[in-house]
Amino acid sequence: MRIASLFEVAWLAIRTNRSRTVLTMLGIVIGVGSVIAVVGVGDGAKQVVGDLLGQFGSTSLIVYPNFTAIRESRGRYRFEEITREDIEAINAEASSVRAVTPEITVEAEMRAGEVSVTATLLGTMHQYLDTGRAHVARGRFLNDMDDLYLRKVGVLGAALAASLFPGADPIGRTVRVNNAMDVEIVGVLEPEEQSFISTVSDFDTSDNNRLFVPSSALSRMGGSTRILFLAGEAVSVERIPDATAEILAVLDANHGRWDGTVQKYAVQEMGQVLSMIDTATGALTAAISIIAGIALVVAGIGIMNIMLVSVKERTREIGVRKALGATQSSILNQFLLETLALCGGGGLFGVVFAIAAIQVIAAVTKWPALISWSTVQLAVILSLVTGLVFGLYPASRAARMDPVEALRYE
Repeated sequence: MRIASLFEVAWLAIRTNRSRTVLTMLGIVIGVGSVIAVVGVGDGAKQVVGDLLGQFGSTSLIVYPNFTAIRESRGRYRFEEITREDIEAINAEASSVRAVTPEITVEAEMRAGEVSVTATLLGTMHQYLDTGRAHVARGRFLNDMDDLYLRKVGVLGAALAASLFPGADPIGRTVRVNNAMDVEIVGVLEPEEQSFISTVSDFDTSDNNRLFVPSSALSRMGGSTRILFLAGEAVSVERIPDATAEILAVLDANHGRWDGTVQKYAVQEMGQVLSMIDTATGALTAAISIIAGIALVVAGIGIMNIMLVSVKERTREIGVRKALGATQSSILNQFLLETLALCGGGGLFGVVFAIAAIQVIAAVTKWPALISWSTVQLAVILSLVTGLVFGLYPASRAARMDPVEALRYE
């Protein structure tokens, strides 16, 4: 039988039993739609985590007091703040470290002329540029003399500069911070891409809405100059263990250890954190996708059952066609084509269902649900494979039917 005729007969059989067709396709629609939607939401979760930790890369390091030992000591150990001498020593002596710098953040009211905004005031040192997380567009960044002499100078993020000085060059102008001190603007950073988090909340992980000032000058603006954390970068991924060891060696030399054995500080390798989060979200997505895949298998069993019923109902039709010269292969192809049409159609409707579900989830929860077109393709292919696998037995049963017995069937 010609291909066109096979399609015509298959379409006629599907159209004749519309209710059965819809119910048969429903399992495939749910299975395919679930796979695509779950993977989309999982990809969205990865984007949220990436935004939250966007300023950190695979070589990023966080230096902080050994809170685990402090907690377990039941008050015997007290944390010690990190000094500027520690920072200078690490940057000078640790060859595996690109740079470390303090990051002390406070919310502050900033005024320029008649414009007033609330933004993040970040106290740091000149090494912040060396970590590679910011780039100057105009003017300069903070230098070591600014921190040493507690200079009242600052560097604006791109968005904050536009808010405080719309249409004007901020360089050389002043910003009044917390109505306590005027800060002279010496530089403006390049704009960073807006993160998803900042589009749905007031929390911005970028440097766009920050005013950078010398950490030593924060006390003049209502903030604290205590340094409890350092952000840093190793020179390469391979040198991260060396960088960690060198940082702790400097801190041990400057501060000693509790009871001579317990280190007072710890270093968190952010690459490990990012990898763990990525693994966790990937495993969760895979687990739910497996459950959705089981729905496809159940739908396939339902399709096989429906096709077996269809073969039984059309026994006389099969006998007539065989008596008129239809071959086993043409009968097999006809029923396989019907099954593939059901599953393929269900797969396409499942894609539409998934896209709609993702849009609803994104609108209601403000959560980024991304459509992975590779997953869409895979899901549709899986629906066709499901039809092929579970449609083969009913089709082969129809093809092997004895024409004489088929014609005698009532």
